[in-house]
Amino acid sequence: MKRIIVCLCLIISLTTFGMEGKSRYKDVCFEVEVIQDIVYGHGDGYWTEMDGRDDELPKLLRQNLGAKVQSSLPLTLDIYQPAGDTLSKRPTVVMMHGGAFFMHSKKETCIREWCRELAARGYVAVSINYRLGFHLNKTDIERAGYLALQDAHAAMRFLVANAGTYHIDTERLFAGGSSSGAITALNLVFMDNTTRPVSSRKKPDMGDIETAGNALTCTFSIKGIIDMWGAVNDICLLDKANVPILAFQSMGDQTVPYRYDYSLNSMKPFNKLLFNKIYGTASIAEYYLENGRDITFFPFEGERHSPQKDAEGNPNENFYFILDKMTDFLLRLV
Repeated sequence: MKRIIVCLCLIISLTTFGMEGKSRYKDVCFEVEVIQDIVYGHGDGYWTEMDGRDDELPKLLRQNLGAKVQSSLPLTLDIYQPAGDTLSKRPTVVMMHGGAFFMHSKKETCIREWCRELAARGYVAVSINYRLGFHLNKTDIERAGYLALQDAHAAMRFLVANAGTYHIDTERLFAGGSSSGAITALNLVFMDNTTRPVSSRKKPDMGDIETAGNALTCTFSIKGIIDMWGAVNDICLLDKANVPILAFQSMGDQTVPYRYDYSLNSMKPFNKLLFNKIYGTASIAEYYLENGRDITFFPFEGERHSPQKDAEGNPNENFYFILDKMTDFLLRLV
């Protein structure tokens, strides 16, 4: 009996702690292995990757004014796993890159490095590509955001369907992202087919949220959201679910509004022709707190839209601040 108890204690210790007595989910315990370019679905769209710095967006918009829709683009994701971990199921964080629904990819530096950091702590971390691109009109821009939501939903269904293969705990799923990726993560939780954009119903009708990308019908539930300078188009969407949120945004953000305003304020007055007003992260935090919901919000001073990276797109001190808060938030919920 004593030997059995000792063995059980050893198993619990190895499950709770990684290497050298470090705490799983809190400390770096593992090397990381990455499975790249897993196809989770297909869809019609302009493209799924667009390289370039954030400040090159105007140039890229001009260069792609005449873009044509391509048929059956492969939708792919990368899975980051703790190497050598013996757990059969792990909490899983799905991260979505930013880029105004027009540029970047699952390889975006900060998203990739957050995934590595989370996997090194014992999580399965997933970075997804989704369909990008639009023509410069309000309807097409709004439809681009809806395509991203459909693709994120398809990715979640794929992960649930293949949970055994990738050691995913379907009871502990999290979604997060930056900018347009954060908008997509929020919509993944709060938007349903009764509230999908009117533009998505115009000819050609884009179909319901869960009907694109693949034919899988798995359901899923998100346990927490990591909102990095995201927004919602209707604050009342937040009444659809009560999911904990960890949130960040710069107070003077000129790309995604801090409260209720138009996107891309640096483009005044033309931004009013291209966008509807949306509710930024400060408004989301205020609404959540007023309704007694679980949100932790960290505002950054200044006007930088992407405060986690330097001019070259590499992680800075804010990246590691966000990582620390992300680690604490997830640890509390797992």
